[in-house]
Amino acid sequence: SVDAAFVTLGEGDPTEVPVTARIADWLAQGRPESKGQIAPGPHRVRVYAQDIVENVATRTWEFHYDDRPPEIRAVYPSEGAIAACARPAVTATLIDNAGIDPSSIDVRIDDEPLARDEVSFDEASGLVAGLRRRPLSSGKHRLTVAVNDNCGKPARPYEGTFLVDTEGPRVAASSPAPDGWVREGEVRLTCALVDIPSGVEPSGIAVTLDGVRVEAAYDATAQTLSGVLEVKDGEHRIEVQARDRAGNVATRGWAFRVDRQAPIFFDLGAKGRVTLRLVDFGSGMAAETLAVTEAGEWTWDPSTGVLFAAKSPQIAVADLAGNVSKFVSPGVPISEYDKMRSGGRPPRVEPPPPVKVQEIPPTPPAPAPAAPAGSEGG
Repeated sequence: SVDAAFVTLGEGDPTEVPVTARIADWLAQGRPESKGQIAPGPHRVRVYAQDIVENVATRTWEFHYDDRPPEIRAVYPSEGAIAACARPAVTATLIDNAGIDPSSIDVRIDDEPLARDEVSFDEASGLVAGLRRRPLSSGKHRLTVAVNDNCGKPARPYEGTFLVDTEGPRVAASSPAPDGWVREGEVRLTCALVDIPSGVEPSGIAVTLDGVRVEAAYDATAQTLSGVLEVKDGEHRIEVQARDRAGNVATRGWAFRVDRQAPIFFDLGAKGRVTLRLVDFGSGMAAETLAVTEAGEWTWDPSTGVLFAAKSPQIAVADLAGNVSKFVSPGVPISEYDKMRSGGRPPRVEPPPPVKVQEIPPTPPAPAPAAPAGSEGG
């Protein structure tokens, strides 16, 4: 029989709690009962028993008293986060006094659990990491994380949403038109700047003109980029670089040309009729805009630009940039051609070959009408 049994809780606490239950009940229950309160954390139990002849038996073991559920902290992607790749790594820190049950870790994306071999757990740091094999589509996704501790207590599950955006912004040029012509020294820059789903980062926009940084304003509501560019005649290049909130970068560049000079009417100095050469040193002649009136009979050769007219005409014509020129007699002497051609910019095309202009003999007078029969004198 047992005449004394005591339980000691804690290494530094020598207090002995008497076992009041009968030894048969105690053995049947497999543990003594005590109403003493203990603090959460690790503890050591020592059971001491002595019979009437003073035979002694002791047993010692350790346990961990945990009165709190585990915690899920530092989840990534966090709520509202933006991932720039289609397979973002999922990480979280799991904390619990009694330790985490690795078999209970449950990570899901869009309610689809990650497979066991897609999730790893480091017990020392509490870090859980998951990497899904299949890529995610661009857009919003739902992430959940759940876990139990070694005592079976569940953590409060984490639930959140994040975005996946793997493409840079789209840049659509409106003005000046790519490879187009303009006829102003101040050119209005306008282009659409759109990014779905994360949106354009305003601080990540840069605009250059011929390699030099220029100012431009972004309207996030209208999703447009605008500015005013100071330009000279000739070819220019614009480059727009934009970054979205996920860090994806896109660059779009295009060229345009400036022509602020209208077509020129050169007088070839031919005799007998008006002979002009229509020349545009910039964008080139828009043949469909040529309008000739009050010229009598006239012809125009688009390949040489030479126009013949029976009398001084009224002429209007535009170039491809939209500059309009009207003829004022007698025109610019052909001797000025080379000087005007080299006036600060190269010609768009080589000048046409010289045109041989033949003098047109004056029209002979009409013959006098024949006299009526029998009208001769006599």
